[in-house]
Amino acid sequence: MKYTIFADTNVFLDAILLRVEGGTDCREILEMAQDREIKVCTSSSCLLNVLYFLQKAGVTSQEIIEIVESLLEVISLLSTDEKTFISALHAGFSDLEDAVQYHTALHIKDINYFITSNIKDFKKAPTQLPVLTPKQFIKKYNG
Repeated sequence: MKYTIFADTNVFLDAILLRVEGGTDCREILEMAQDREIKVCTSSSCLLNVLYFLQKAGVTSQEIIEIVESLLEVISLLSTDEKTFISALHAGFSDLEDAVQYHTALHIKDINYFITSNIKDFKKAPTQLPVLTPKQFIKKYNG
């Protein structure tokens, strides 16, 4: 595989709900994972956020289960340990949940990129793990 990425909550929601113009880019990323072109990682808290927002969007519980089970066939779940969680809280991010997601990815050595549709919340992200939008990642992958 060419890259291993961490996808945050927005990537999944944009792909599933086609919430924004970039939803097709998010779907392409998940298709790349399904085709084993890339490895996609996320955290269990990202998937919990997905569950919450899908329920709010009126998706039935059975549909949510099917969606999440199909996601789990092509993505890997990462754990956040206490040390990582605490370091994230003190990282200077304005959005603490984003800080925890980013630092979860940062502490896994094989992850090449952090992918989010909400790049503006990651201004405080260290440069050793680049933050890209789905569109930027696809351009880099195809470049």
